Amino acid sequence: MNETLQAHVDAHFRLNVPVPLVRGLARVLTRETFWDLLPTQSVPMKRLLLRFLRTHLNEGPFASRALDAMAGLPEVRAAMLGLVAHLPQELIARFQKAVAANLAHPVAAVRQAAARTVALRLPEFHERLPALLERDGHRAIELLCMTGEAALIEPLLAFCAARGEELPPCLGFLLNPWWLSARYRRDPESALALMARFGYADEGAGEAEASLLGGGFWFVSPELAKRVQDPATAKRMAALRQVLLPLAVDPGARLEPAFRPDDPLERALFLAALRDCDAANLYVRRNQQAFALRLHANVRVLACAHAPAAFVRRRFLDEPAARARAWRLPEAELGPFLVDHARAALEIDEERRAEALGWIQAKAMALASGHAPAGLPRSPARWPVLKASDFPLARFAVLADQALPAPDPRLSPGAQGVARLAHYVGYSDVAAALIEVEARRIPGAPAIGCELQVALDPERPLQAWKQALRHLGIPSPRRPEYAGLLEASFRPCATWHALAAGIVLLRELGLLDSPVDAGLHISLGADLQRHAGAFVLPQLFIHGPAPKPRVPKAAHYRALARLYSKGLVHLGRDTEACGALPRPEVRTELRCFVCRTEGRGNEVRLRSEFRDDLASVHLLASARFAEDPALRAVFERYVLDLECLAMALPDELRALYASNFREATGDPRDPELVARLPVVRRIAEADAALRAAGLRAEAERRFAALVEAAARRAHECTAEKAGRPAGAWNGLDAVLPARLLARHLWPCERAGPAGANAHVQPEKAP
Repeated sequence: MNETLQAHVDAHFRLNVPVPLVRGLARVLTRETFWDLLPTQSVPMKRLLLRFLRTHLNEGPFASRALDAMAGLPEVRAAMLGLVAHLPQELIARFQKAVAANLAHPVAAVRQAAARTVALRLPEFHERLPALLERDGHRAIELLCMTGEAALIEPLLAFCAARGEELPPCLGFLLNPWWLSARYRRDPESALALMARFGYADEGAGEAEASLLGGGFWFVSPELAKRVQDPATAKRMAALRQVLLPLAVDPGARLEPAFRPDDPLERALFLAALRDCDAANLYVRRNQQAFALRLHANVRVLACAHAPAAFVRRRFLDEPAARARAWRLPEAELGPFLVDHARAALEIDEERRAEALGWIQAKAMALASGHAPAGLPRSPARWPVLKASDFPLARFAVLADQALPAPDPRLSPGAQGVARLAHYVGYSDVAAALIEVEARRIPGAPAIGCELQVALDPERPLQAWKQALRHLGIPSPRRPEYAGLLEASFRPCATWHALAAGIVLLRELGLLDSPVDAGLHISLGADLQRHAGAFVLPQLFIHGPAPKPRVPKAAHYRALARLYSKGLVHLGRDTEACGALPRPEVRTELRCFVCRTEGRGNEVRLRSEFRDDLASVHLLASARFAEDPALRAVFERYVLDLECLAMALPDELRALYASNFREATGDPRDPELVARLPVVRRIAEADAALRAAGLRAEAERRFAALVEAAARRAHECTAEKAGRPAGAWNGLDAVLPARLLARHLWPCERAGPAGANAHVQPEKAP
């Protein structure tokens, strides 16, 4: 099967069309190829197969073959069982006998796939699952606990007792207050032990607490036992449960009066409501479409139903409160913060939960900053939060309330955002400098933009930074699938200078203040066509994303999944006009650059290669599309020199240079499809060949020198035509003060002549 899938992958890329692999495979999926592709481990492929199965199950021959597959080879059986588990109930009924028959299969993968289908979708066969305990041990226990079938608790307890094993945490998914209440009447000692172990009460609980379980309380305490008859207690419990509902139900829900975390009764009611909502989530998870989820390596099932009360109290009360106090959140805001935090933590969707926790952190830090004007709404106006007006409070965790200048129409869209950023950090004269620099744009040159992708420390308010960038005029996409990643998406600029200056100014604002490798994607307002490789190939060895010898291949491909979801070169239709330049039909996104910060001694600064990359890409692209034949000749010479260099290196480099750098998977999470991309294999082969020949460092030096020499020639040719001094090809001195550059940039160390700021002596560390 692996060979069959690879054959389809290779056939797709031989077409040389800018279509991601997932979409390409969807086009070749037929009633015959379905069976070839069925045993794949790729989640996007499973989604495609499931959709196809649902569509064609009403066709007699295909349905018969699907039933036959349940009695076929073990890998085919396991794959079919995995798909059947996610069919609608009216379709899964056709397979229930075949599923039940596979519960006794000798191959563990088949048997467990059948058990998972029974556990999630076929309750009429739940009584057969305990028979798997002896053969499959803890895996069978986990599946039994996902059924929600209380009748399976006793067999699980007996199995663990017979083996002398501790009760597994997942048993908490099966327990409920009514079963424990009945157990207490039969065996008080074991019921109290289960109550303490799985968070229904604290250690030392007795009859008074146990008597409340029959009333449906998921947590009981002495304070609750004393006040349970008071109608206000039941009303408060209902209000707490309502406010902890998923964010999609009512994003602006508030609790009145506010939660009082110092009140023992309030704390008990809060834990009871919290655990009640958490248990309700299990029902939702069992009935969700698994392939529609954003799957990660470790998908959390529930938040607290598996743990003692001390753990729940620590996770949902003590730790968030300590974090809020470290942010200096006013005490009056602590109760609402804890409710917001719990509500977000209960969210079962991985992406929505990460995003919600980020907004709550931004809210707390904004309130603590003292910068936020009075009267701003404390909760989002809509969910999901997409723009500043949806949650205007958030940005005040990063920015102070300060007036910004109106966009200057003489500047390109990207330079307008950079000018506002410069004004905010105290460099208001940058706007005039950018106007002068952009007026020197090379005739015919495409616009240039970039995306800077920075992984933020979890303690930094990611969502507040997104709102701050948007407020300054630098778009920051939502991207919930990339939890913890901040993207500054600079709009098109007439020249590269505004983009490089913007990255330096972001560091002045407080970003990029620790050692990090940030992704830098450079966009050009034109289609580079066959010349895209001339921009990509050198960077593959200058920045060198080769797998480390001891990194497992699976981990390496997983790390590359985000990059190759769009490929090293991506053609986008989401274009924008840049000043007087017309709106291009497409933009070419080069996704192979890095912006690095590096620590030396007591200081962290930007390495200056990002500036050189922006300058060289735009200068060479300007030469490629220039109206002046002399400039076009500069680019043609660069391409010829690059081809000669590739010819002088091992054969694998020539094969790589001829690759289709637009190859992409179409999915940012799946490592299996990354491993199948021809360009990924060729990069690994070229890197291995260079290392075997002892030429890896030499190739890096020669590629860097080649790019720099061509960029310098383009710059000098332009200056000569304009009749002005050439200056440094990568200089930012005309835009930003030398002291600012020295404070944030390390001197250039790339191969070839020294960079523009190499002569600037860095200031001493404080």
